[in-house]
Parts: sequence; C-alpha cells; structure tokens
Amino acid sequence: MENRPGEHQVMLLLLLLFMCLGCNASSKNFPPPTTPHQGFALENLQAGDIICRMGKGYFSNLFRQVSQRDDRFSHAGIIYHRASFTSAKDNSDMDTSSFSTQLPAGYYVVHAEADETTGVGGVKIELIDSFLHHSVHWSIFRVAAAEVSQRAIAHRAYLHYDCETPFDLKFNARDTAAFYCTEFVAHCVNTVMNKQLIQAQTKFGGHWVIAPDDVYAAPEIKEIYTFHSSH
Repeated sequence: MENRPGEHQVMLLLLLLFMCLGCNASSKNFPPPTTPHQGFALENLQAGDIICRMGKGYFSNLFRQVSQRDDRFSHAGIIYHRASFTSAKDNSDMDTSSFSTQLPAGYYVVHAEADETTGVGGVKIELIDSFLHHSVHWSIFRVAAAEVSQRAIAHRAYLHYDCETPFDLKFNARDTAAFYCTEFVAHCVNTVMNKQLIQAQTKFGGHWVIAPDDVYAAPEIKEIYTFHSSH
C-alpha cells in the first residue's frame, strides 16, 4: 500500500506499538505458581533466557511481517526464576532484597508492553503460562554465557520492572529511560554482556528498528526449544 509523504513514521509507530500491546492487568498481583506448559519441562529454563512468542490476533500476524528473515514471532521477553537468585552463591553483587519475598515460586517473563486501549505501559512481569496464553508459536533462546551472566540479565530485567520503567512510545533506541519490547530485551542482554549482541538490523518505514528476529540473530544466541500449536 502506498503511503503519502510523512506517513511512514506514523505507520512505524503504530506497527511497533501494537506489536507490544497487551492487557492492562495489574502485574503486582501474582497468581499461584505455574505448572509445566504445553509439555515443556520448565526446569529446563534458566533465568536470563529469551522467550519469543506469536499470538493468534490480527496484530500479531501483522507484526511478524516486520521481521525480514524469520517471521515466526511478534513479541519477546526475558525469563525470570526467583529460585535462581535465592539459591545461588554468586549473587553478592546483586541486591535481591526487593524481590526475594514478593514473588511466589515459579517461572516468569519480564517484558515491555503497552495497554491495548491507551498505549500506556511499561516493563511488567507475569507467569509464563499467562505470557504464552493464546500463543500459537513460541521459542526459547539462550545467550552463550556463564550462568552468573545469564542471571544478571534476568536481574537487570527485574530491576526495570521494580523501577516501573515506562514503555517507549517514541521508539527511540538511544533513550534507555523507556523501552519497547524488543528494545528492552536488547538493552538487558547488551548491557550485561558489554557488547552489542542484539542490534537494530531491520529498516522499516525509513527507520532502523529491532525486529523480533533481530533479537536472536547473533550466533551467540541459540534457539534451544520451539513449540508450534497444531490448532
């Protein structure tokens, strides 16, 4: 479809916004611990893993088209597992007091999401079953790094939730005070690894953006599990 001059940026913002849309349930109210999801043994997850999903909705199908190499996904987040911190012996540099008692045991996803009616949002946390609800396809990716670095990725993600970091409505990757979904994952991974593993490799509407498939484009980030619904 042809756009008049000046419409590219508007279309980009709308597309990226809907890619990160979600319900506005309070992420401070935690449900009971999760159970194994869709046959996958959750014990195989590690804090700091990256999870990508593809939903059933219209906009999920639309946003997969932003990816130019692999259009399986429309959203991404970071796995958080409280036990990884409370049982680890090498967390002396991490202040876990803010979350050691808040979360019931379970596997969570920390991600940046905006409200579907207002566009307002930020970094939130929810159980993996909730995150994957209505997903038709999802995969787990792991950064090739020491376990302490992987936990540090999850820790940084949680701190942004705890600080109520807002959603990046301007989609400005240079501004680390707010994030859109894939930008959030990139920031957490790149900061801990001290290198630009995840980069904006997709040009859309005249702008460079971090598409879902940019999140795992680096050879150091490996896909370790994938699920596809037959329904």
